[in-house]
Amino acid sequence: MIEVIKMSTFILDTKGYFLIKVNQELKRVEIAFLEYTDEQMNGGFSNNNKIKESKIGVDYEELLSWCEERTSRQDHSDYLKKELKKAFSCLKTNEPYVQS
Repeated sequence: MIEVIKMSTFILDTKGYFLIKVNQELKRVEIAFLEYTDEQMNGGFSNNNKIKESKIGVDYEELLSWCEERTSRQDHSDYLKKELKKAFSCLKTNEPYVQS
């Protein structure tokens, strides 16, 4: 049996999006900020992603502030808070981190 989950409408943050990685070896969180391609902005798919900026850190507040400066939507900022908390928790507990 396949369960169908109803999702709310997803609205892109036109400024871009973030990829978050926990580097357990170097004990830090690494973040890449990417811009959407024209295809992605029009609802399509693209493997042509380009990193606009990146940030490496060990301080939650510093990384969150850096991310929030690059967002235009409160829901995106709230998502980043949740993900960074999860990333730092995984860093502390040495658990694998998977971005939602």
